Amino acid sequence: MALSHSQSFGKSIDHQEDPHLVTAALWALAVAAGIGLVAAIALPHPVFLPAVSLGTIVLAALAGLYASLRPAEQRLPALIFAATLTFVGLAASMIGDPDHVAHWFQ
Repeated sequence: MALSHSQSFGKSIDHQEDPHLVTAALWALAVAAGIGLVAAIALPHPVFLPAVSLGTIVLAALAGLYASLRPAEQRLPALIFAATLTFVGLAASMIGDPDHVAHWFQ
């Protein structure tokens, strides 16, 4: 399904026209899965989801900064990457319990 006439880009965006959009989202999910795997191996169970949330949101911020440095025509895949990482980070923070991490900061 294509977006019909995006005002910020001035043309219709179709995933068949630009396969980099789907690739960017798949790479973001792969990176989030890698962060989750490392967190599952290295951290105790109660802090797993807060660590995944923090890691993906930090990477999303870096991806957003990278996207802002790209030319306007090449910015969309980087923004899709950052948005997917942000979604995964926010979902992990909503599911996780921050009380397990709060005792470290007291």
